[in-house]
Amino acid sequence: MDWGLVLTFIIAFLSTNFIYGLFFLIAYKGISNFYPWITQEMDGVIFLFASIVLFPVLGVTYHVAAFAYGKCNWFFARLVILFYLAVLITLIVLLSNVLMKMI
Repeated sequence: MDWGLVLTFIIAFLSTNFIYGLFFLIAYKGISNFYPWITQEMDGVIFLFASIVLFPVLGVTYHVAAFAYGKCNWFFARLVILFYLAVLITLIVLLSNVLMKMI
């Protein structure tokens, strides 16, 4: 198994979650229906496939933001999302360094 390819996909998923998280930071109401729209508009096997494939790409950020905005006021929820984005960027940098050392 090529670990470089695996790390590249993980970094891509983290980067996509980071960008999606920025959208949640700017406007929760505008972006909050995007992930459910993608996963719930499909029927049967395609729905299951879309849910499994799209969860690492967008689902993690959606569930973190939905939890934060559901439990807290908007200010604290945005602080939680900022912390989440800081964790994501730290993971992206660390995994990128590991990937560069592997090459």
